[in-house]
Amino acid sequence: GVSHKVYENRFNQEFYSQRINQKWCTDFTYLSLINGCKQYNCTFIDLYDRSVVASTPLKSILNFAKTLE
Repeated sequence: GVSHKVYENRFNQEFYSQRINQKWCTDFTYLSLINGCKQYNCTFIDLYDRSVVASTPLKSILNFAKTLE
């Protein structure tokens, strides 16, 4: 498909950090449910120790922006 928005690669494949809260990564995952709906999950991890900073299930990807406010 066509990318909606492409951002600069600021990590350059260096997925480690020397300090806590210096670098976070996120992953959006979606599941197609048996009823045809989709369920989204967004998880942030700190690259210092790979700990989960935040994780939230979403019924709509549009709800994500509201979650950050």
